[in-house]
Amino acid sequence: MENLNNDYRSQLIAKNIEYYGPRFAKFDEEGKKTSWNWFAFLVPFCWFAYRKMYAVCIAYYVITTGLHTAINEILASIGHFTDVGWTIDVVFMFLSGIYGNWLYKNKIDKNVERCIRLPEDKRGKYIKRWGGTSVLAI
Repeated sequence: MENLNNDYRSQLIAKNIEYYGPRFAKFDEEGKKTSWNWFAFLVPFCWFAYRKMYAVCIAYYVITTGLHTAINEILASIGHFTDVGWTIDVVFMFLSGIYGNWLYKNKIDKNVERCIRLPEDKRGKYIKRWGGTSVLAI
């Protein structure tokens, strides 16, 4: 069963399996949740969309935009008109860089579980839809 899971995991990752495979294995072996991903750090919104992590992508946008707006409004209400939203952006960029691979692993593992529950004739279509990357999303 584990070989089947790894096969589906590889198919769902599709691109850069040589990068993600060892990291995911390390997460599994050591129970870690952190590693570093430069793309998740530099362009988190685009990276989440590219890796078809749409819910995380939307949550990232809503949370960072909401915090950015709320903090600037609070500061403006007390007479400070300095935009400190960039600090929120930097904090969330670091969080994305540190936890991005782990979030991606969780997404892939959930899709492996869903794929295994499907009838065998529907698995290929599922993998094509939910696996790999999406250039159009970015």
